Amino acid sequence: METIKAYLNLEYTGPTDKQSSLFDKGLQAPELDAYITENYEPLVANVDGFINKHHVLLYLMAANKSGYQLKPVHINIDKIESSEYDAYQYEVEVQHMKDEDENTTIVSGRMNLNEEGEISIIRNVDDNGLLDTLRKEK
Repeated sequence: METIKAYLNLEYTGPTDKQSSLFDKGLQAPELDAYITENYEPLVANVDGFINKHHVLLYLMAANKSGYQLKPVHINIDKIESSEYDAYQYEVEVQHMKDEDENTTIVSGRMNLNEEGEISIIRNVDDNGLLDTLRKEK
């Protein structure tokens, strides 16, 4: 469960000044690739697959573009006992702030861990409109 918590903290904290600088250099920047490798490779089974499925930095990039800051207020992770796979249900209460505006949204979904303890699948994600909110620039 620590892997899932670390991943969720990465996805919903920031963007920091360092992240903003990396995002401003573009998606193909070697520095951004190095950041993803350093931070995500220990957590996920297939970094390129996660990037292609928009499971890496999606919310932080949207927040960066529109001037929001994200912070996970509460993370809850429960093992799904009825599953034959190493499956977990998660909920993250994400605080999103811009100027004087501050709100929270619950993001939930399921993740599976492989035999090495890496995240192999993220599915059934419900962000309750968070991405739409972050994409609004005004």
